[in-house]
Amino acid sequence: MKIKNKILTRLTNLTECEWKLFEYMIRRQDNSGKVFAVHNKAVCQTTKMSKQSFYNALRGLAEKKVITYEAGVPEYTVNPVAKHKIFGRSIDYNVTIIDNDFSYEGAEREGYVSLQRKLFRSKEYASLKANEKFLLFWFAHLTNENTQSYKRKAKEFLGQYSAMLGVSKRVVRSYMHTLKNFFAIGVKKGICYITYLHEKFEKDYSSNQRNNVQENYIQGLVRHMKIKKASTRDIKDTAYLMSQYDKLAELHGRDIKLLITKIIMSCARKETEPKNRVLNAKYIHKIVRSELALF
Repeated sequence: MKIKNKILTRLTNLTECEWKLFEYMIRRQDNSGKVFAVHNKAVCQTTKMSKQSFYNALRGLAEKKVITYEAGVPEYTVNPVAKHKIFGRSIDYNVTIIDNDFSYEGAEREGYVSLQRKLFRSKEYASLKANEKFLLFWFAHLTNENTQSYKRKAKEFLGQYSAMLGVSKRVVRSYMHTLKNFFAIGVKKGICYITYLHEKFEKDYSSNQRNNVQENYIQGLVRHMKIKKASTRDIKDTAYLMSQYDKLAELHGRDIKLLITKIIMSCARKETEPKNRVLNAKYIHKIVRSELALF
């Protein structure tokens, strides 16, 4: 759940829905910046946006060079007479957040803002306008999340951010008034100082990026295989198997993600009717242990 400093300037003037979708994907991206199976229904349920807003936000983020995306597996129905599949619109999208790759050595040293802070789950943060969210991330970056104050000549400050956001200086003042909930902001001898409030940026140890990514992957796979019986508990438990057996699978020369994917696909294909397809975490666990010779 990290945003590289280098991509922050692309987040100016996002719409409210574009911000919601961007944050949804940041919380589910893998270490290389990729998000598997972003589904309109799942996004809308989580963010409370409409289906049309989802598609508008997806296209908007792509046009602003924040993401690239490609259609996932197309949805299909079966012609009851000819018994063949009729393919329609894709049910989800595979997304890449541009330049937010943390998979290579030294990536974190390039600088980033972490979303693993309690404030990002607070009502105060949720109520922020889109440009206020941008400025919060921007000032978190400039203050290095707690190691220094950001200083700028007061006369230049409003002009800089008015130009950056394309709004009036009066509007920038209103944004800064709101951001006093998260930063200490003041002017002394003609210099504007902005300092990170430690208590607001306290780390959130309850959120786990790896779990988010793995659960999102299993949910996507369940949709692709049209598995109709998949409880939230079974999705979570199946996703956890990836963490539980990652190292052991590697010792056996196996890829745990690929192994679990094959097991789920094999189980689903045994049932011709989607309504009979079940995600059973206990059964998948049993097969994983058998495949890894863990008796």
